[in-house]
Amino acid sequence: MNYKKLIGYGVLIWVIVFAVVSAFIAFGVSSDNLFVNLVSLIAIIIAAWFLARNLKVKSQKEMVKYSLVWLAITVILDLAISIQFTGLELMAKWHVLLGYLLILIVPLSCCNKKA
Repeated sequence: MNYKKLIGYGVLIWVIVFAVVSAFIAFGVSSDNLFVNLVSLIAIIIAAWFLARNLKVKSQKEMVKYSLVWLAITVILDLAISIQFTGLELMAKWHVLLGYLLILIVPLSCCNKKA
């Protein structure tokens, strides 16, 4: 397991989504806007997929370890930083919860073997 990629990619996924949402907010679009929510989910899918492909992990079992750590990093950074701007209710919003789920399942599509 590559620990630099394990931690670095988890942080990178969060930074990408944070930057996307922040860009919309900078132009006066609410972070609760459906379009912003969908774009942030697409950003998660793309980032998680490309980063998982870069790992070249051979099994889903091994990829689950990466996905779980990436999810934990994302949740920790949301709790430490994002809720400072949005409040704790962010953690219960549908698009945030769906984003967490995507971080878990999208990387699994990059593995060839089930074991």
